[in-house]
Amino acid sequence: MKRMGMRDMTCKSILKRWILLTLLLGLLLPSLALCEPTAEDYTKIIESNPEDVSAYFDRGCLYFEQQLYDEALSDFTKVIEMEPETAVYYHYRGNVYLMLALYDEAIADNTKTIELNPEFVYAYNDRAVAYYYLGRYEDAITDYTAAIVLDPYDADYYLNRAAAYEAAAAADRDTAESLQKN
Repeated sequence: MKRMGMRDMTCKSILKRWILLTLLLGLLLPSLALCEPTAEDYTKIIESNPEDVSAYFDRGCLYFEQQLYDEALSDFTKVIEMEPETAVYYHYRGNVYLMLALYDEAIADNTKTIELNPEFVYAYNDRAVAYYYLGRYEDAITDYTAAIVLDPYDADYYLNRAAAYEAAAAADRDTAESLQKN
């Protein structure tokens, strides 16, 4: 029997192979979804290879998703110690600091992210969030504007900047009212 090449395949045989592949994937994918790594899996990898940066990072991401922020903070700090020139590690730790309402630390980590990678748009946004919560609205507006320059198609940056403008205006009104009373 002659082996079929791609030119010899008919539409019917291609369709049969496509259906078979689709059925096979349909059977396999649900079982693969059940095999997502756990924190314990990453811990075993780390125990066998304490220098595995990706295992610490992936476990930190998992902890973050599970809202185990202290554990995530520990793992992200470890990866920063291991690879201090990787911007994304500072960004992830900065997100943990945001969730813990440690805004000065979040600002520091996002600033480091920007120093290492000035085009890392999410760092500008997340640093702006920290500035906003500290009442530093002008700094927040500056960072939201930088995010917009880098990614002008993300509506959230515009909405966040508008909220910062509104908060700054409200703070100005409060100051004016206070001065008028005196």
